[in-house]
Amino acid sequence: MTSSQPPQQSHYGQQPPAGQPYGQQPGPGHNPYTQPAGSGGSVSFDVKRLKMADYAVAAGAILFLVFAIIPWYSEDFGFGASVSVNGFDLGTITTAFILFLLAGAWALLPAVTDVKLPFPRSLVTVGLAGLGLLLTLIGWIDSFDLPDFSFFALLTFLTAVAITAFAVLRLLPELKNRPGLPGGIANAAQWANQQAPGFGSHPQAPHQPYGQQQYGAPQQPSSPPPAPPGSGPTPGQPTGGF
Repeated sequence: MTSSQPPQQSHYGQQPPAGQPYGQQPGPGHNPYTQPAGSGGSVSFDVKRLKMADYAVAAGAILFLVFAIIPWYSEDFGFGASVSVNGFDLGTITTAFILFLLAGAWALLPAVTDVKLPFPRSLVTVGLAGLGLLLTLIGWIDSFDLPDFSFFALLTFLTAVAITAFAVLRLLPELKNRPGLPGGIANAAQWANQQAPGFGSHPQAPHQPYGQQQYGAPQQPSSPPPAPPGSGPTPGQPTGGF
């Protein structure tokens, strides 16, 4: 007589237990096709990582472009003959603009990704801006050969100075063994390294229903009107007699 044993149920192709929500991953199992959560790159757009000096360097590069495009000198000789010279007619100004453009892009890079470097990252911005300032100084000196003094050439040079100054102010807090700074420079560095406001985002008040009081203390609920004489008892009061 053979003993009856329940048939062994194979685990291959076993269906998940009933009641499991749709799309929920099984707990103990390991899926070899899934990618670990932290294995991706650290690329995310966040303007809160930027400081005021970062915006100033990028805006200075655009302003440098405007002043370099405007004619530094122009003269009309009549009969269709004229001459016009701007900053990009000089190779030094053209190269300086490329350096300032790279400095602005590098300053805004933390808004997209966080690049880890063995040295302060603002040191790259200072290097690019400093070299651009040197080339701009040479170009501005070359503009003295023009027949008239160029006001826009001076503005181009001052813009280069401002870009370099903001780059240096951005670098100061990142230096580990920095010397003590005078009060004015310390205050400027503190302002330049404060968090830039989120452009395009305005604080929004929480949603309130129509007609609800918005300002001041919250409105207290009004007491119910007194019941007319002869009507039934007020809800919530005892109705028993003596």
